[in-house]
Amino acid sequence: MVAEELAVSGAGHYTVEYGTTGGDQRIAVMYDLDWIRAKDDIEELFGKGTIIAGDGKDAFPRLPLYAYFTSLSVGGEPFDFQLAGLHLKSQRGGGESQRRMAAERLATWLAREAPLVDADILMVGDWNEPPNSNTWSPVHELENEGLALFSTINDSDSISHLYYKNMESIGSRLDIALVATAAATELAQNPEVVRWTSLDKLLARNPKAKEIKQYIKETSAALSDHLPMVTRYYFEEQV
Repeated sequence: MVAEELAVSGAGHYTVEYGTTGGDQRIAVMYDLDWIRAKDDIEELFGKGTIIAGDGKDAFPRLPLYAYFTSLSVGGEPFDFQLAGLHLKSQRGGGESQRRMAAERLATWLAREAPLVDADILMVGDWNEPPNSNTWSPVHELENEGLALFSTINDSDSISHLYYKNMESIGSRLDIALVATAAATELAQNPEVVRWTSLDKLLARNPKAKEIKQYIKETSAALSDHLPMVTRYYFEEQV
């Protein structure tokens, strides 16, 4: 639906690939065929039921969706990159053990397996805990070793997921991007949450709790309870 509307509006010729796990919350990768080509089949990583957390549950209710792409650039040579789309275990019913195990497996993949393909590495999606959480300690270790950018490029204070806890807490940063260090020089800016204009207008007039709850309820039902996130990269050599 979204890809079709973008094509009709002249914004690009998009195609969509879906994962097979997660029921009605499957991971999808959408890309513009005018600029991006898949170099191999887009597929899920690791395999269903192969990584089990300490509580006996599957670490990945939705397996990461992996793509190996080549992209055109403006005034330069095409470049390759690897993309892993994520939607880790939600916080409903806990899930910390599953997310922690997922972090360990993703860190191992990033350090040992992904470098076998000569291309930059990106991981993006809904991690379901903020970037500064101890749950991501395996990824933080990679960052400390200089292998990835994670907590340093994702602002934990920025809101990407809408919920109401109290007047000072109406959301959290659950949507995160990880960039392998090799791609860091191409990063034009840190991943940025695109806030709904209607949300900013609402908060600017000091609304009551009831109004905020109603806004979140209506927005979640009609659109999404997650705000979009964008990461920009340089397409030309920077002077």
